[in-house]
Amino acid sequence: GLVAAGQAGEAEIAAEEQRDRTTTGRERAAQARAALPTPEAKAATWRELVESSAMPNETQVKTLLGFAAVERHPELLVPFVSEYVREADAIWASRTFHMAENLLSRLWSVATVGLEGVDPVGALEAWLASHADAPDAFRRIVSENLDDTRRVVAVQARELQG
Repeated sequence: GLVAAGQAGEAEIAAEEQRDRTTTGRERAAQARAALPTPEAKAATWRELVESSAMPNETQVKTLLGFAAVERHPELLVPFVSEYVREADAIWASRTFHMAENLLSRLWSVATVGLEGVDPVGALEAWLASHADAPDAFRRIVSENLDDTRRVVAVQARELQG
């Protein structure tokens, strides 16, 4: 949307949030704030998602959608590859299964594949290797993220070969 493209910002989000004071309005504002294309906004969103266990389910979903809206700026998510593997255990331990699954599935992004300074496949492989005794459901979520990431790596490799 306009926010992720950098064509609308906090002032526009706040004005729309004031206009629409419904739950849906608050959820849309959360999604828009999470989509702001700045390192600061992504870091604030990450902290809110990881540290706040009081966020309502639908607000969490909308915030995760905004966080992932990086089509024009995938480099914004590079710092969160290492954050993901560092925080995964705490997310799993502090949430219900459904909330942990949402976070662990949606905080991971294949948008970082092929970017400099990050090895998303290696990060997840290392996590899985060091967590052989983690609960099966937890490992499944991380393994599915790894599978998705490997598929993107393979597609990019084929595209480079022409």
